[in-house]
Amino acid sequence: RVLLEISKHAPCQANALADRLRLDRSFLSRILKRLAGKALISRTPDPADSRASRGRSRERGQYT
Repeated sequence: RVLLEISKHAPCQANALADRLRLDRSFLSRILKRLAGKALISRTPDPADSRASRGRSRERGQYT
């Protein structure tokens, strides 16, 4: 579910994703770390907010 939402709404901030999926932010953070570790998503700094990052699915993690 998380990977599907990232694919549909990329790039997206974790806070917005947590709200959309109705997940606890700390729980979602752990999921995002695992997905990034498996090279399914990439995380880049958010130019509008230096404290945040934006997630985008990588080719390997694309939902088709």
